[in-house]
Amino acid sequence: MSALSSSAAVHNGTIYPSTTTTTTTATTTETFTTTYTHCAKAADATTTWDATYTIIEVVCGDSGSWTKPTTPPNFVETVVVCNETPVTITCPVETSKQTGSVSICGNGVTATAAAEAHATANANAGGNGGSSASANANANANANAGGSGGSASADAHAEANANANAGGNGGSSASASANANANANAGGNGGSSSSASASANANANANAGGNGGSSSSASANANANANANAGGNGSSSSSASANANANANAGGKGGHGGSSSSASANANANANANAGGKGGNGGSSSSSANANANSNGNSGTTVCINGKCSSTWHNGTNTGSGGRASASASAHATAVVTAGSATLKNSLTLAGAAFLLVGPFLL
Repeated sequence: MSALSSSAAVHNGTIYPSTTTTTTTATTTETFTTTYTHCAKAADATTTWDATYTIIEVVCGDSGSWTKPTTPPNFVETVVVCNETPVTITCPVETSKQTGSVSICGNGVTATAAAEAHATANANAGGNGGSSASANANANANANAGGSGGSASADAHAEANANANAGGNGGSSASASANANANANAGGNGGSSSSASASANANANANAGGNGGSSSSASANANANANANAGGNGSSSSSASANANANANAGGKGGHGGSSSSASANANANANANAGGKGGNGGSSSSSANANANSNGNSGTTVCINGKCSSTWHNGTNTGSGGRASASASAHATAVVTAGSATLKNSLTLAGAAFLLVGPFLL
């Protein structure tokens, strides 16, 4: 008996596996037998998949005069442990039957899934004449891709960009804030081979500038978060990369007469990348993870007294003050990388619901 295999396609997130049908011939005193090495499970839309056991449904009978059986000997349902040991199911043959077919709900499916998400937000505000300006931009991008089967691959990519610019002139104040979040998750589960990759990029830029005759203030905040998670099971490989960039710039300029100006800038960047691969028999697996985080905070003040101007710039976490002007800037960046591999027994978990067709017959 040849080895069984199936294939599947992804339609709206649901996996529909095909069914392999084998035909055998028997005399009036023999029985149908079939041997397989794949784990499988018959399921409906509400069935939860289990990695420890599987239900094998075998249809025995003459395809030419088939009616759905409810009890043996024409219908056999059994529970076996998911392993590589060949399992033989015997279908009793009625005396009048000379030939028949054996249909097995098998797995070994191939599933691919890909998801991409892009989000961009831009906000600009400007005021003139004793005015104030504020701008806020938020961008969120989420991409999730999952594949299940004997050979599964999943890819997810998410990008988020947020830019906020605010400028005020004339005794004014300006504030700008930008937030960008990008999340990418990819997971593949396969009996034979599985791969999963996820990448997330988040960029947040905030710029605020105020120019005032008497007083001016400017503040800018930028936050960027990027998370990428990739996991594969079954002699698999997985990779995850996350990049987060946050830039905040704030500048305030005061007028004549011993005026005051303030500027503040804050930038936060977080990047997390997690990659894990689990191999089948022999523990063949690989995993890689990359995380990059960049954060820049700059603030500057220019003070003019009696026609004489001086400028002061601060970078990083430095703070300073001079005369009646103050400026502060802070930048924080964290990067977390985890990568691991493990050996997984030759069991298979299929996440999702499958609608199974057995040969030409609808169970």
